[in-house]
Amino acid sequence: CGIPFPKGYLGSSDNMRLKDQEGKEISLQSKTTSNWQDGSVKWAMLDFQKHIGANSANELILEYGSNINKENFPSSLTIQDTPERITVDSGRLEVKVDRSGSRPISEILIDGDSYVTSMNVVINGTDGDSYVSEIFNAEDVIVEESGPVHSVIRVLTNHSSRNGKYLFKSVFR
Repeated sequence: CGIPFPKGYLGSSDNMRLKDQEGKEISLQSKTTSNWQDGSVKWAMLDFQKHIGANSANELILEYGSNINKENFPSSLTIQDTPERITVDSGRLEVKVDRSGSRPISEILIDGDSYVTSMNVVINGTDGDSYVSEIFNAEDVIVEESGPVHSVIRVLTNHSSRNGKYLFKSVFR
């Protein structure tokens, strides 16, 4: 969720923590999305996971300020970044993103079992040609965000027909 802050109130989105009704800290990933002219945080994006039962409500408390430090929770989310691919593993779900070729996602596994063995994007043009997504540079596949709650992998692809006709670029996250 996005939270606004008054000018000058928060110097860094690292200086906040989230607690439940009992005062127990919840693993929180925070990111500044906009700053005031003085450099203080104007908007922060908060990402967390909290189980709330059906038809129930839960009160959460956000503490922030220069004297606030959040706990470093262990995370099951790992990223392996190699020259060939980036692999994101959450424990149950594993996603492999190739750094070259026409398959931005080469495999998705759930509980170790292969669920998707390749994924490419094909756009059927009004000219009758099919345009396939293709990654040309390993630098076009990068880890944009990596944290205890979520990660973002950015994939830049070109869409070209089999005969080499270029259509456009696209970005997948």
